[in-house]
Amino acid sequence: MVYNHTTPYVTPHILHKHYAQAYDAEVSNLIGKDLEYFSQAGFDMDRIQIKRNAPPAVLYEDAIRNEGAIISSSGALINFSGKKTGRSPKDKRIVYEETSKDEIWWGSVNIKMDEHTFEINRERAIDYLNTRDNVYVFDGFAGWDPKYRIKVRVICARAYHALFMNNMLIRPTEEELANFGDPDFIIYNAGQFPANRFTKGMSSTTSVEINFKRMEMVILGTEYAGEMKKGVFSVMHYLQPVKFGQLSLHSSANVGESGDVTLFFGLSGTGKTTLSADPRRKLIGDDEHVWSDDGVFNIEGGCYAKCINLSAEKEPEIFNAIRFGSVLENVVYNPVTRVPDYDDASITENTRCAYPIEFIPNAQIPCHVKSQPKNIIMLTCDAFGVLPPVAKLTPEQASYHFLAGYTSKTPGTEDGVLEPIPTFSTCYSAPFIVLHPGRYAEMLAERMSKNNVDCWLINTGWTGGKFGTGKRCPLKYTRRIVDAVHSGELAKAEYETFGVFNLQIPTSLEGVPRELLNPRLAWANTEAFEREVRKLAGMFQKAFALYESDVEEKVRLAGPQVWMKAVFSSALGTPVQPPEPARRPLVIWHGLGDSYASPGMLEFMNLIKGIHPGIFIHSVYLNDNIEEDERAGFFGNVNEQIFYAAEQLANVTELQDGFDAIGFSQGGQFLRAYVERFNTPPVHNLITFGSQHMGVSDLPACSAWDVLCQLARRAARGGVYTEWAQTHLVQAQYFRDPDRLDAYVEHNRFLASINGEAEDLRNPAYVTNLASLNTLVLVLFSEDKTVVPKESSWFGSYAPSSEGVHVDASEKTIVPMRRQPLYKNDWIGLRQLDQSGRVVLETCEGEHMQLTDECWRPLVKRFVGGILDDDESAMYRSVDHEQEVPVITYGGPKAAPEDPSPEATIVNKSSIILEFLADLFPEAHLLPPDPVLRAKVHLFINIFESKLFKPSEAYFLFYTEGSDSAKELLEGFDALQAALPPSGLAVGAQQWTNADSAVAPFLIRMDIMLKHGIGRYPQSQGLEVRKAWQGQRFARLAQYIADIKESPVYRKVWDEETSLELLKQHPLLTKVH
Repeated sequence: MVYNHTTPYVTPHILHKHYAQAYDAEVSNLIGKDLEYFSQAGFDMDRIQIKRNAPPAVLYEDAIRNEGAIISSSGALINFSGKKTGRSPKDKRIVYEETSKDEIWWGSVNIKMDEHTFEINRERAIDYLNTRDNVYVFDGFAGWDPKYRIKVRVICARAYHALFMNNMLIRPTEEELANFGDPDFIIYNAGQFPANRFTKGMSSTTSVEINFKRMEMVILGTEYAGEMKKGVFSVMHYLQPVKFGQLSLHSSANVGESGDVTLFFGLSGTGKTTLSADPRRKLIGDDEHVWSDDGVFNIEGGCYAKCINLSAEKEPEIFNAIRFGSVLENVVYNPVTRVPDYDDASITENTRCAYPIEFIPNAQIPCHVKSQPKNIIMLTCDAFGVLPPVAKLTPEQASYHFLAGYTSKTPGTEDGVLEPIPTFSTCYSAPFIVLHPGRYAEMLAERMSKNNVDCWLINTGWTGGKFGTGKRCPLKYTRRIVDAVHSGELAKAEYETFGVFNLQIPTSLEGVPRELLNPRLAWANTEAFEREVRKLAGMFQKAFALYESDVEEKVRLAGPQVWMKAVFSSALGTPVQPPEPARRPLVIWHGLGDSYASPGMLEFMNLIKGIHPGIFIHSVYLNDNIEEDERAGFFGNVNEQIFYAAEQLANVTELQDGFDAIGFSQGGQFLRAYVERFNTPPVHNLITFGSQHMGVSDLPACSAWDVLCQLARRAARGGVYTEWAQTHLVQAQYFRDPDRLDAYVEHNRFLASINGEAEDLRNPAYVTNLASLNTLVLVLFSEDKTVVPKESSWFGSYAPSSEGVHVDASEKTIVPMRRQPLYKNDWIGLRQLDQSGRVVLETCEGEHMQLTDECWRPLVKRFVGGILDDDESAMYRSVDHEQEVPVITYGGPKAAPEDPSPEATIVNKSSIILEFLADLFPEAHLLPPDPVLRAKVHLFINIFESKLFKPSEAYFLFYTEGSDSAKELLEGFDALQAALPPSGLAVGAQQWTNADSAVAPFLIRMDIMLKHGIGRYPQSQGLEVRKAWQGQRFARLAQYIADIKESPVYRKVWDEETSLELLKQHPLLTKVH
């Protein structure tokens, strides 16, 4: 039976042309066949209803009747998406096929899937849809411009999903629906049914996959409605540039009364939705747009807004849009009044509402403006507090920042985020990028140039200090800045250059404090400010390295230039504080009687962060309610718990390239089970503290106050190998009675599986996965009476008793790891791991889980938080990496040169290293042997660093009107000249030393810049400084420079003409006065 929105029931031959394609398990060549197709496909037409474009009222009824939906007090439909409350980016796949394979930007965002696997999953989805009583179909459009829009068909089993897409796609008129024809893109949403995780290429039971050849999308294992929305966006991100030659963008957009369009780019938390909702301008859309040759149009027919902490006062437009026809997703409500509680995040922080754009009072309908953008605003939330609240970008800077896509995750936005985490999402839409980012950036640059578009970087983050010490930029000032963009006031303002980032910032703007416009002025501690600037700039450079080879030199130079100090510094350099190294993240699984966010766990995570600053830590949870998470340590099916944890880890973006792991007590063998069964993403080093790898032969003792433990222990002892105990009591699932091994192997489905003792459960993948660990660290507690026997932590176990005679524990024989059958037969890869020297056995003094500093700290230092392979150096924080200064380490345990132990002593001060080398190779004459002359070298370098370096920066790079930088520069020259001997090089002879290496490049460049008027200083003042520089006052310095130029070292390595051209082109030395 088929249901249509215009007539309740119509004859099958009218409707099968719309639906035959939906249920064809092979190809879509059966369109035009009659009702026989439905019979062949297995549909019982007397029972099944296929509902096409059903009105919201009908979808409400079905969702309430069949899916547990609720009508809220305002009339919206409250729905729940089940286990998945957000997107699953690690489960997204793109089919690798001939028509699109050369277009796709393959990698961690676009993961390859073969065509055969797609066909399997497609058929699996269709088979599931065939079993439903109701199948919902929604036909709509993506894109408001008829010239570039596509026809989209959604086929799903939940009324909630149909209503969601009714809101998010553009709803066709009755005439358009009647003449809809074949869709351009089809979504098969069978999200209630899991994917087969053992199918080739699958990482879990969730699969979200797109086939551009068939123009189809299949969803399995997730009911989160946002997957459909972003699937359509991904397809538009492919089709618009490839098929239509238009630019698709992750942005909001609004338009003024005169037709002036503004595009807002920004990641979550930057204010994109808030700032684009302007009562004086019409909203084109809040999330997805296409910038076409004809203008700008919205891709969607609705909005998908966040609901967390929503209120009528803060966001009235969204609040009032939540009425009949809207979808509330995973929002908690009062069961008596049905009033939503938008502050309740107990289900998820990612609560959402989906509503038609017509529900917004000042929406531009149709959402299509036939005029080109006038302004682009790139939003960032900088938690380091160093970016200005507004800067005008050059075209090259616009390309740079578009490719970088920077913002900061701030504490509180995600579990485990305790300090700002920089996030770089290319094109402000990394999870949805299909083509190479450079392609979108090139199209953006072309359109900006053609239409003379102004681009602005607006920081809605912190000022006067980083997060924790500064304050958030007040919204009223940000709105004032945006208003000034729209009025043209900012385009006419006067500008000055802002430091390392080389940004043009307004010197004044009425209504905005001067100290806010220039963040340097808002910081009380200028050294701290400079440190944070260099730190963030280094992060930009590292993030942008991925695109450097694909962009022009002028775009690369448009970003922050940490290496600008090389203009003045020498091979010795002045230390530049680089960013924290990118450390391998850490996953922790708590033990029995604990929870993922208990005070003890949080304290332990903070202690680790003290050892490895900047490390990302994820604490595994089985329930985000702390009490329920603790309970799950006693009651539950361990196999299901590990599967849940695996899906959880696969969806944490920061873990995608692998992680180290620490397991406390039973959390240790649970993490080992994850490694053996899943290991996607992979574990590098695994440390287990007091874990029961060979199970326990007696159930853990309980404290008198621990009621949960007592209940579990009593229940388990009553029948440890019963079906109920083996699927409901956690400790029973790793209980291994050495005198009942047959019963254990027959009934235990967890420990006997991960230890390979149950023959029918052995899996070659377990061997491969465990053997892939870099190191397995097994920690035993010397006085452990909870783990029985304690040697289980080292894969030891009790030997069976002779003839069933009872023997006290103290008299029982221990079978050590290397005598275990699982080791000798290598059922799980343990022998392979051990024989290659990658199993470490450690002992901690004390009882079970008595973690002293002496116990855990050395292990965490050694096996956790390693520098990632793509980082600059294992000593990144300690090295002046911009000047390529080396590091010497000595002491500590034996380690590879490229990965020295954290316990080693590090020598990284340039002068000490060079002095060491000078003594090691005296024939090089790097330093004079005479200790007095050597002291003069040190003094000369110190005078240069302390008296001349800072003034030169202030004068040439950061000149501020009214400053004393010219005077201070000349005084620096006086000090350096006074340190010179009457003749010769730095220490009085013609022998080149480290003092000359330190100062010569600086003075040569300085001489070139002064002679040719290069730098940020005013031209008039430059003439005065140049006159002094070339006069009698600095005659001795002039002679010193002449002597330098005569030295063989200079003539061998220096080209003055090349240096002049490079200095002229350097963006930070361009005149602005």
